[in-house]
Amino acid sequence: MASAPGVPLQGGDPGSVGDAAVFGVITVSDRASGGVYKDLSGPAILQFFHDAIESPWAARYVVVPDEQPLIEQAIKDMADAQGCCLVVTTGGTGPAPRDVTPEATEAVCSRMLPGYGEQMRAVSLKYVPTAVLSRQTAGIRGRTLVINLPGKPKSIRETFDEVFRSIPYCIQLMGGPYVQTVAAVVPAFRPPADMRAARPAPGADGWLHTPAEAASAAPRPVIVMAHGLGGDKSALERYADAFVGAGFAVFSFDYRYWGGSQGEPRRWVVPDAQVEDWLSAVAYVQGLAGSVDPRRLSLWGTSFAGGHVITVAAKLGAGAVKSVVSQARRARCRGGARGRRCPAQRRATRAPRAAQVPHLDGRLASALSALHRGALGNAVLAVASLADAKAGAKGAENLYVPLASRRAARGAGRGPARARRALAQRAALHRPPPPRQAGPRGSLALMQLSDDELEAYGEYKGLSPSQAGNETVLGDSWRHYLTRASLAGSLSASPYSPINYVHGVKAPLLIVAGTKDGLCPFAAAKLAAAKAPNATLLALPALHFEIYLHPMFDQALAAEVAFLRSNGM
Repeated sequence: MASAPGVPLQGGDPGSVGDAAVFGVITVSDRASGGVYKDLSGPAILQFFHDAIESPWAARYVVVPDEQPLIEQAIKDMADAQGCCLVVTTGGTGPAPRDVTPEATEAVCSRMLPGYGEQMRAVSLKYVPTAVLSRQTAGIRGRTLVINLPGKPKSIRETFDEVFRSIPYCIQLMGGPYVQTVAAVVPAFRPPADMRAARPAPGADGWLHTPAEAASAAPRPVIVMAHGLGGDKSALERYADAFVGAGFAVFSFDYRYWGGSQGEPRRWVVPDAQVEDWLSAVAYVQGLAGSVDPRRLSLWGTSFAGGHVITVAAKLGAGAVKSVVSQARRARCRGGARGRRCPAQRRATRAPRAAQVPHLDGRLASALSALHRGALGNAVLAVASLADAKAGAKGAENLYVPLASRRAARGAGRGPARARRALAQRAALHRPPPPRQAGPRGSLALMQLSDDELEAYGEYKGLSPSQAGNETVLGDSWRHYLTRASLAGSLSASPYSPINYVHGVKAPLLIVAGTKDGLCPFAAAKLAAAKAPNATLLALPALHFEIYLHPMFDQALAAEVAFLRSNGM
């Protein structure tokens, strides 16, 4: 066996719910085996394992020339003697006279799985017309899956990212180990009955809401939901209560760095990490089969999360969810019945997808925000963000910024008391007006609001018009802080555009949008609904924050409950 330069031959997390597995990697190349050039294809496959496999694994790696007997012997050795549950070959699948890897694979396998070759050619055809010349195939030898991949590292990753979704379940069906993938890289597909309960992300916090009669009833359809920018799961209880009342179980969770979840610095917006948290939450809920029905899983998100549900639904693929609801921003619990908040007693599962006043086009939203802020404001915001990132790299305290105040506050970010003390000292900082999350147009705020939108924002927050620009009057001031490091992150995250994923959402999708929304433009919602294969657009004559106020809140919620009942049950 050879060693792969720069790539370890083992990896994974021993604490994963998956089993330990052994993989085989065979590079088929006359020149690589003869030392003419260094093999790059085999290490590319090993790197994929490092990126995509969560459960513990070890690999066997060898480079052989384009000789059918030698290829056959390498496959047999890995399957029979080395105990590999998966053997992956790379190279030798074209029409040239010495391309004999498919013939060697067919010679040593008892049954063939031609669907893998068909899928890989379909994927490659998106990039090169010569994909039709490839003869990749796959087959079964005993309890080993043997699969041929292309020879170029770029093509390996393009095809393996797609075909690997079904490989863990194939290995499981053959009596092999339970291979757990990293959901954010490759969300493996298994029927719910064959899933193991996934571990929640380290330090993650979520609540499972179930109907009162759930203990004696059949498993309920389930909705996974999360908050938008600047919120936490407690702000979603009006929605959770309504969905529970309609017969659903609901799993609401906080992103890392937010609410009850762990992670430093606090209140940091990292879109890619939040998508990964969504996938982890879905995997956790799918493992609750028996308590909930993961075959009836729906996704619900508002504002920033309204875009996340579209991204996640596309990544999960067809059949993984029943429906999706995408809405604008999270609602604050004010009045009405409050949900039961015992984290130990709440559970979730899956249903339709819903997006409420969703963040869909990062480039468009960022361009509008930058236009309203002005050149000087954008320059100050960029400098302040970079300065805080530099301080964080040196281990200095994070800079916390009230959502709509005039001064910055520096604190270690350990809790409300420390934040309030830092806020009390803010006058001594002698700094220019700091970045805010929400403020009037021309300010340094992340959300540039018109006068009407700022008034609605104040009402939504429970503030009088005079208080809307001074949220420090609230007692729970910690809720209204955002790290300046997250502002730097938001600049780099501005291209994040869930609308690019909407064509991949096959489940019924409800998009709830405000025609007067200045933060998440209605044009983007309209375009997303047109691009999605199965979308319904509910257009309300509302500003962004009016969706959370009566009477628009009642109209939106009634439509969402009806949609989820129709598609998620």
